Amino acid sequence: MVKKILLGGLAIFVAWEVLDYLIHVVILRSTYATLGNLFRAPAEMKMGLMAVVVLIAAFAFAGQADADDELKLSNKWRIEVSEGANSDGTILFRVTPKDGQAVDVPVAIKDGRGENGVAQDIRDGFRKALDPKVFTAETDDGEDVLVKKHKGPDFEVKLVESTVKGVRINIEEE
Repeated sequence: MVKKILLGGLAIFVAWEVLDYLIHVVILRSTYATLGNLFRAPAEMKMGLMAVVVLIAAFAFAGQADADDELKLSNKWRIEVSEGANSDGTILFRVTPKDGQAVDVPVAIKDGRGENGVAQDIRDGFRKALDPKVFTAETDDGEDVLVKKHKGPDFEVKLVESTVKGVRINIEEE
């Protein structure tokens, strides 16, 4: 993880500095020359400080990207559905077992479907897409869906996208 952040931060820093050079020194040099009285002299610009700030920002970007890649694993997930559907559309979930292949779970939703109906459609979508020997999906309290494992590694459930208007989805570890 640390190696990824260091290499990613270094790659971002190098790319940033190369682009900065190409844009400001190569492309805009003539424009800057005509506007010389609007800018500080190069000796007053504190270029070392600017490089340090760029380096810090590059490592921050790389660290955030690495954090986004980490799976949040659990053996049971609760998908909370709030509000009904105000349009036809698809809700796309992704189930990723630890050290396993991700499975996309598309769920078609019809306009006017209430939150309990949307939860039933999500449950049915998970049942259709996932191996029933490994996973189970059931509704809870009408508007919630529980996705649990029977066997195998813990897994992550993630909302990838939704084109359904009005429905709010919240996913929590149980």
